[in-house]
Amino acid sequence: MEIVVGGLLLFVALSVLGLLWAAFSLVFWLVTLPFKLLGLVFHGLAGLVVLPILGVLWVVGTIAVVAMAAVFLIPLLPLGLLAAIAWLVFRRPKPMHA
Repeated sequence: MEIVVGGLLLFVALSVLGLLWAAFSLVFWLVTLPFKLLGLVFHGLAGLVVLPILGVLWVVGTIAVVAMAAVFLIPLLPLGLLAAIAWLVFRRPKPMHA
């Protein structure tokens, strides 16, 4: 019988400790909530500050990619010139309408 009473007392003690821990956690969360919200605001402002920098980097990256593509397409210019000449030579003339 003593073991049942001891187990019950242990259960009640752990339940009270759990309740106190939950209350402490809730109070601590309520105390730190404004600081967490302030941190969220600062992160949002930092994101807004970084947006123009990202835009500039996007434009610079686009220009760099286009320049690299142009460098790789320069060797194809003689082929394009040959194709244009062949098109001019071998196209059918349009009929003249009176």
